[in-house]
This record gives sequence, structure tokens and C-alpha cells, in this order.
Amino acid sequence: MHTIRVFPLLLGLLGFAAQAFPATVAQSQLSKGPSDDSCTPPAAVKSFTTTDPEIWAFFLVQQGKAGEVAKIEWFDPNGKAAVTDSFDPLDSAGTYCFDSSLSNAQAPYTPVAGKWTVRISWNSVAAQTISFDVTAPWTVSSYMVTKSIPAGAPACTAPTPATSFLTTDKEAYLWFSMQGLKSGMVASNETYAPDGSFYDAGSWQWNPVSADGDWCFTGFSDGGFLQIAGTDAAAKPGKWTVKVLVDGSVAFTTTFNIGASSGGDTPQGTKCVSGQVDYVIFSHQNKVGGLADEVSIGGTKLCATCQLKPPVYGDFAAKLEIARTEGLSVDACYDALGTMNFLRLKQ
Repeated sequence: MHTIRVFPLLLGLLGFAAQAFPATVAQSQLSKGPSDDSCTPPAAVKSFTTTDPEIWAFFLVQQGKAGEVAKIEWFDPNGKAAVTDSFDPLDSAGTYCFDSSLSNAQAPYTPVAGKWTVRISWNSVAAQTISFDVTAPWTVSSYMVTKSIPAGAPACTAPTPATSFLTTDKEAYLWFSMQGLKSGMVASNETYAPDGSFYDAGSWQWNPVSADGDWCFTGFSDGGFLQIAGTDAAAKPGKWTVKVLVDGSVAFTTTFNIGASSGGDTPQGTKCVSGQVDYVIFSHQNKVGGLADEVSIGGTKLCATCQLKPPVYGDFAAKLEIARTEGLSVDACYDALGTMNFLRLKQ
């Protein structure tokens, strides 16, 4: 619940009735506290940090009329209304001041970093807007995706960065260091597959930091932030995106490739077969999981005892079936064990 404070200042203006003129916003500002009992706000500010406990907007309206209604809306950097304060209709004509908070001691709120907007409306008509910046108190020193974290190395020892992974690579690690974090802040990451879909299995939230200072973050106790070999990630070759946030504010975004190189070529160190898909055979047991028992591409048979194995990922099998029904040619590549690690449909 957000604090709303309204103070009527029933002041006559040069002997004219207040009702004779339309209401006007005579003063508006942002501050780090509400106005006092005499309707005087604290010092005006133009920006805040994500850790500021008090974020307030103040405005004063002259020539208000009985029954008129004020409203304040706080919009985040994405244009989404984070807080809306609708005031009760005025009891009588006069000059009024209003306070609204995005965050206060009784109702704390952590805003994301970026450009925010406050919109003041009178009788459902926008009367004034105020834009302001919210900045993070921390900075990102370094970040990377890597194939491994050196065993026994201190957490803040930077590993070797990597931008490309094969579908047979066990996992990918995320490593980054930050300065100026405050106790209780929470870092998290969001991972997105090449098609832009959110990949939950590669997304994580670290424990809150236990003290103010500089911190380094790496993979989790059960391995890297993204398991690749033998998972759905291996069936999604292309450019992946990982976004790191602190208390909901984006700290950085980086990308890496799985399977294909950044230029879209087939993976190095693999063998490939090309042609139309002759057939795809599913057993009743594997059909449920979308896994093929046998496949033939351009006359080359894929089977459990063949050099090239049938795909072990449902996405590969589904794409092969699409290619077969639509008469498309494919490029399929596989590693030394015969495991398919790349599939491309050709129009």
C-alpha cells in the first residue's frame, strides 16, 4: 500500500471565486520524502538509485473544484505502470497539494534501473509528466561465458572466455565480477534459446550477497549454468543469449554459440551427411518422447549399430520428419561417437 497525503489550502485569489478558472498544476517535483503539514516538500531531486528507500512525487494544484479527481502513475523503463495512486474527489474548491510514493519505509519498492516517468492526471486528462533516472549503485567489472572454471582457483580468478560450444560439450559456465554491491542484493540470469524463447533450465538465481563490497559469481554447485550434451540445449544450435540482472535491473547481456559457428557453418571436427530424408522410423515406446529409432538421409542409414546414430533429441527427430514430409534436403553432422550434433534444413 502506498502513502497518499492531500492538504487543502483554501485560498482566495484576488477576490475571484476559485470555480471561475480551470485547475492548474502550479508546482511539481520529485523528492526523497513527503511534504510537511504546511504542504512544503523536501529538496527537489532529479534522479534516484535502486537502493533509495524513499521516492516521492509532489504536486500542487490551484483553482481545484469540488468533485475533481487527481491521479499519479509511475511508469517503469518498459512503459509499464508500476504504481498508480488515485485520489478521492475534492470535497471543496481551492488549492490542494498531493504526495505519492513509489517507495517508502512502510511500503518499500526496489525500482529497476533506467528512465522512469511520473504522469499527473486531472479528471483523467494528463496534466504533466516528469521523467527521471534510476541508476544502480554497482558496476560490472568483467564478465564472460567459459567452458570450465579452474579447480581450486579463487572465485575472482577470471577463467578463459569462450564464445562457441559444440553440442557434445558438457556444459557452459557463466562468470562475472561486480563492484559496489550492497548486502542482500540478488543476482540472477535469464537464458534465451536461438529462437528467442526463455530457457528455464539455463536460468538461475544466486543467494543474496552477505555483505557490502565487490563480488564474483560463477557456475552452480551442480555444474555450469547451462548443461549442453544430452539435453534439449544440444538440439537448439545457434546463437544463445544470457542476461544477468541484479535485483531485477539488467547488469549486462552476452551471447554465445552452440553447434554452429557464428557464421552459420557446420561444426568443426565433425562428419556430415547431406540429402533428402528417406524415412524416419519410431518405435511405440520412443514415439512418446519424439525419439527416432532409425533414420535414412540420402541413402545413409542411421541406426543403433551404424556409424551415424539416430538423433537422441526430440527436436532433431521432429525436424527430420518435417523435412521428409515436405521433401526438403538436410545437412546432418555427427561426432566421433556418431552422435548427431547439427541439423540444418535446406529450402
